[in-house]
Amino acid sequence: LKGFTTLMMFLKGSACIYQGEELGLPERHRLVGAVGALVEQKAHDLLIAAAPLVLEPMPHTTFVIVGSGPLEAELKARAAALGLGRRMVFLGRREDVPRLLDALDLFVMPSRWEGMPYALVEAMAVGVPVVGSAIPGIIDLIEPGRTGRLAAPDSPEELARAIVAALDEEGMSASMAQAGRDLVMREHSRERMLSTLAALYRRLVEDRPA
Repeated sequence: LKGFTTLMMFLKGSACIYQGEELGLPERHRLVGAVGALVEQKAHDLLIAAAPLVLEPMPHTTFVIVGSGPLEAELKARAAALGLGRRMVFLGRREDVPRLLDALDLFVMPSRWEGMPYALVEAMAVGVPVVGSAIPGIIDLIEPGRTGRLAAPDSPEELARAIVAALDEEGMSASMAQAGRDLVMREHSRERMLSTLAALYRRLVEDRPA
């Protein structure tokens, strides 16, 4: 699993770095983040559209988007047009994503399609509450009410409701985050993936004609 070993080296304590020093946010602010290339697939435009709907009941929330790509200028323009200002921060490409994930109160993946959503796996491995779109790949990891929350794809309104619920119901979100971490460690650890790959190779060899 890409970055898994590095990811597990980071422990709690990085939130103050991002909220205090880098982002200049008050400690009471909730940090909601998304990680991924700024392309149509990752649907950051949906998160931007959902942000005002979240900020209305929860004004002490800041959104961060980590990644770079061809839609960067367009996405920044959309955020500006909605008057999000400092409540929507674009951090660009980062080499310290595990540390940032550890600082989040909530990780969001609003993708339109996915294969293996590595960023989601990494966020769950850290133990961050997660919200994702109800699409193949993501629904293999997020079981509603158990390991996270799902929202219908291409629906800023549903995405906003899921984010608000995740931030509002802290105890439930923490329990789901722990269940999500247990799932990833059990089913998607480096050792499990290597073992599965080795078993596949063995079957291929055994099934090959003599």
